[in-house]
Amino acid sequence: MDKTFIKLKKELVDLYNKVKEDSLKTGRPNHGHGLDHDITVAMLSIKIAPNKKVAEMAFVASLFHSTDRRMGKRNIKKTSEIVQNYLKLI
Repeated sequence: MDKTFIKLKKELVDLYNKVKEDSLKTGRPNHGHGLDHDITVAMLSIKIAPNKKVAEMAFVASLFHSTDRRMGKRNIKKTSEIVQNYLKLI
């Protein structure tokens, strides 16, 4: 696993753990756009990021970019609330 990913995961452990917890609550955490997908996107985005700051932003965005799909149906208001709560963990 990429050392930058591991470092960011440690630095943002509260965010990572909350996204993981929410993903597990769905009963299908690795179905399509689940946690495994978000982690893969995070690792790939870190690799192509031109600098550390962009890598950090890409890591954060990648972790919760599937939040709307975890809702079961597209609920913009609820998704927005969840993402805002994630951002408070940063």
